[in-house]
Amino acid sequence: FSIPFVTIFGPDPVCFNDTGVYNLPFISNTYYSWDLDCGTIIDTSNNQVTIVWDQLNSGNCDLNVFALNQCGSNTGLSTIYINELPNITTSSDTVICEGEQVQINATGGNSYTWSPTTGLINPSSSNTTAQPSINTDYEVEVTNTDGCIDVDTVSITVNPLPNVDAGLNTIICEGNSILLQASGADNYLWNSDPTLSALDISNPSATPTNDNTYFVTITNSSTGCSAIDSVLITVIQKNNNGLEIDACEGD
Repeated sequence: FSIPFVTIFGPDPVCFNDTGVYNLPFISNTYYSWDLDCGTIIDTSNNQVTIVWDQLNSGNCDLNVFALNQCGSNTGLSTIYINELPNITTSSDTVICEGEQVQINATGGNSYTWSPTTGLINPSSSNTTAQPSINTDYEVEVTNTDGCIDVDTVSITVNPLPNVDAGLNTIICEGNSILLQASGADNYLWNSDPTLSALDISNPSATPTNDNTYFVTITNSSTGCSAIDSVLITVIQKNNNGLEIDACEGD
């Protein structure tokens, strides 16, 4: 037997909230007692201790061990340096429309890793472009110059586009009018055209003199998301001798 050996082995430095295992060579029939001035001991087993470094204590924490056997006692000390985690700041949670892009960013570190990578232009940049097709929580892992890692999340809500429908393509005779019929949301805006009776309703009257394609932008007022559709009105012209041609829709 010999006086206990009390040199402590374990990780140093560590990051805030790291879990570290510390030990010293085991000597049979020896009693070990561990103590520290910050952090939390979550497990002890004779010559080994497991600690969560959940207090900074100005960056330094003293880990003490007392060992006793029939040959005498000894004490050991290890001062563990605790590095701070990155001070992360991220962009705000965002609501977009389906198909749109949005910039998301994070600061406070030396390197950045975003996940999931689906819909991201550059998942390794502090400032990246996201275009998710569904609601997505993007988690960013930020590492500082001390190698300490922390995470934060940016949530993006994706609203669907309106199911826009400008109506069926139609044939009319020259000089006739037709009532257009758009659907899909609650706000409508047709392209500016003098042959339309109104621009901001779903069913304006159209009196084209030639074949004409009308475009309508439909917006869902609750989400602000818009979509565009078009309808073609084909105009049958009068013949050269001035006689009109009778035709039915679809002929």
